[in-house]
Amino acid sequence: MARVMIGVIGFLIAGLGGFGMTNAIQRWDEQPRVNIDKETTGKVSYIEQSDLLVAGAVSVSRSFKVKYEYTVDGKLYRDEATIDKDVVNRLSEGQPVRVMYHSAQPYLSGIPDYAYYCSVEELGPPASPKKKVIGTGVITLFGTLMVLGAIFLINDGAKDEDENATSSQN
Repeated sequence: MARVMIGVIGFLIAGLGGFGMTNAIQRWDEQPRVNIDKETTGKVSYIEQSDLLVAGAVSVSRSFKVKYEYTVDGKLYRDEATIDKDVVNRLSEGQPVRVMYHSAQPYLSGIPDYAYYCSVEELGPPASPKKKVIGTGVITLFGTLMVLGAIFLINDGAKDEDENATSSQN
């Protein structure tokens, strides 16, 4: 039974790798999207307090969740950030805030004056099509080796059972 499971899992891994490789090959000539940090003005829509409780009674840590909204190219986005209690006094609902976002993915944002923002430079460059094909090729090879290993284990197990049956008849 374990051999069959190894084969099924290997088949699924190889299939996903093959799907990824096909997708990477189809996008071989596609130019990567330019992704830069952009800035806009948004507004605070909601502030809520959250406490980390130990054993349901003692408050160990107090932080605040700030929900904000901003518009990029006419589309409204909403996001939230966790801020410390010393920063929350500088914010109020409806207050304008500076919002930084990724140009290629505007839903990735932050309010750097109050909370951490992961800039585009921190993410690193996008993977090249060659790296995607190599990565998915390794995944496909791994899955294929699992399937082949399971097939040989099943065949080897069947031979062992035949030999055991033959030796017990003698």
